[in-house]
Amino acid sequence: MNQILRLLYADQISPIDKIFRYQQFDDAVTRQTVGDLLCGAFSDQYYRAQIRSKEAAEDFKEVNLKIKSILKMYSAEKVPLTREWLEAERVTTEADLNAKNRKIEEIENAIFHAQFDDRLTLNDQEETYKKLVELQSLIATIEEQITQKTLEQADSTQFIEAIENKLFQLQSSHAVIEEFGRLEFQFCPSCLEPVEHHGVEGACTLCKEPFEKSRTRSRSLKLINEFSRQREQSLELQALRDLEIRELRSKLAREKELWEQANRHYRVSVKTPTTAMRAELRSLNREVGYLIKKLEELAGRSEIISQLEELSSEREKLQAELDNLSALIERESNRNRERISNARQKIERIVIDFLRNDLARQSTFDNARNVDFEFDGNRVAVNGDSFFSASSMVYLKNSFLAAFAYAAANDSTFYHPRLLIMDTVEDKGMEPQRSKNFQIQLQKKSEAALSEHQVIIATSMIAEELNNDKYTVGDYYTHNNRTLKVM
Repeated sequence: MNQILRLLYADQISPIDKIFRYQQFDDAVTRQTVGDLLCGAFSDQYYRAQIRSKEAAEDFKEVNLKIKSILKMYSAEKVPLTREWLEAERVTTEADLNAKNRKIEEIENAIFHAQFDDRLTLNDQEETYKKLVELQSLIATIEEQITQKTLEQADSTQFIEAIENKLFQLQSSHAVIEEFGRLEFQFCPSCLEPVEHHGVEGACTLCKEPFEKSRTRSRSLKLINEFSRQREQSLELQALRDLEIRELRSKLAREKELWEQANRHYRVSVKTPTTAMRAELRSLNREVGYLIKKLEELAGRSEIISQLEELSSEREKLQAELDNLSALIERESNRNRERISNARQKIERIVIDFLRNDLARQSTFDNARNVDFEFDGNRVAVNGDSFFSASSMVYLKNSFLAAFAYAAANDSTFYHPRLLIMDTVEDKGMEPQRSKNFQIQLQKKSEAALSEHQVIIATSMIAEELNNDKYTVGDYYTHNNRTLKVM
């Protein structure tokens, strides 16, 4: 309702080159939707699709940027970040590692048979075993954390569903309260006698018992706001849990891979030669260490590839959603285009009539051929021009808002409320005769309108033809007769 009122009320504070009354937080989609609605063309699907399309486009842009950042980070390595490449590298590296370990075993067996009885010291064995135990403990801890987070996630999901169900019930009850507030019973539902005196201020129209509608609405809205806030907080916590679970699973895979590598290293590293063959064994051990390090890097690279796969899957889903939303928007646009075109033509004709009947102050108005207006762009142009003197821009804005109301008063397919309130008929240096001429144009179009409507203007220089009880309400206020009577 607030957005609709922005096209029904013209105040002196709002910018004169804007159609809508000024509002701090504003967006083009909402303005276009409100304009189309008042023109008689509105689709809730179209409005929601436009909003979701904008959100999905931002999500798609963000996901695509993440993918490009990851690819750029690893582009210098000249290797493809794919699961196939990773598995091929892992298989090749493990084969090399097994070959090196077999070579080490062969050399150590040769040393053993040659009476070189130099085995791995007990301290080295204990250090390797201690590392295995630490990794096993860490793996168990991570698995326990994943289980705990998963249970918390399931509980939170049930809680969110309960909140959403409660919100739906509250919103439904709020709508029922609003509807019952407008009901007027012609007959009592109990005794079927006619009900007289519906308009009892501050009381029920049926039983006449006093009650406060505002307190009921306030209580309902307070509950809706509170549950909405709880839902948003719960959704934020749920997203945080999802991120923590993904990180824990990646960490678990990495630690398991490290455990496997340490276990293989412990099994194969059982001898350390101290003979002339030591140099060859040290070289092999260095190569084994390099291969183990490479496997660790591949384990980390696996996490990156998993992120890429998730991001790619999300990007595909967003692209599919954007395609569906685009098709829906196009379909709804085609459906409403004809209705909007007819409404715009009617508004344009009345605006041109206002402009051509203006006093000869703006040559463009005198020769007005077409008027173009954009709800999303929040502007009006005459013959392609939208820059005039301040008073002419006020006249143009007033003419558009009035034309909108009168077009609706003459066409029942408009959703416009047929109400207009203007405090701008003498704004920005508007000369008295020009303002009075505009008032006469309003009066003529009101007299010719086909349906009931209301135009309210505030002015200190009223046209003489309208300064009578038929058109005026209230006193003529001056310095001595002020609007506020201070005792």
